[in-house]
Amino acid sequence: MAEEEATPAPAENAEAAEAAEAGTEAAAEAGTEAAPPPSLWKPVILSSFISIIGMVVIFKFMFLGPILAKIGDPNATDGNSLVAKHDEGHGEEEKGHGKEEKDENAADNSGGEISIVADDDNIVINPAGSNGTRYLLVEIYLTRGNNSDKGFRAAIEAHTKMLKKITMDKLSSLDVQQCTDPSIRPRIMYQLKAAYQERLGSGHPIKDLILATWVMQ
Repeated sequence: MAEEEATPAPAENAEAAEAAEAGTEAAAEAGTEAAPPPSLWKPVILSSFISIIGMVVIFKFMFLGPILAKIGDPNATDGNSLVAKHDEGHGEEEKGHGKEEKDENAADNSGGEISIVADDDNIVINPAGSNGTRYLLVEIYLTRGNNSDKGFRAAIEAHTKMLKKITMDKLSSLDVQQCTDPSIRPRIMYQLKAAYQERLGSGHPIKDLILATWVMQ
């Protein structure tokens, strides 16, 4: 009697087998549905690879190219040298500009008293009726009437021979007595100034005529 109760019924065995089989199928389906997620290492590796390529390209175009160019070209310069050369060139330009201004100011040599003859020349005449036994030595200087007239000296130098001739012709008409009379000198200087002005032209007005030397021997 006991053995009969301990033996499971065929129906129960069938139900147990079906349940086991159902559990196996469920486990298989669950395994299929719960597949492991895709690996994250591939995007990371790909991103790192792209970054490395980008750094190589940047280094090649921004650093390697100028370095190789400098090595291959002895005249090649870096950025600091270019800045230095630019500053140097700018300094030279300012220096050249200052030199031009200085030359322009130096070119205005028409100020002050200017002799009507060259430094190594003299105006010596024999008074009328002296028969070559007496002579008169004079030195005459002019000053410009317009301070902006930078060509005043050049105009005098261009007409120096004619100015000397005018002077000698005028003074040679004086006799010894007239040459020794100080009262007639202002009139003679006025006449000479008018003759000089006519020769130099209105573009080079004369301010003063200075009689520096009047020596009668």
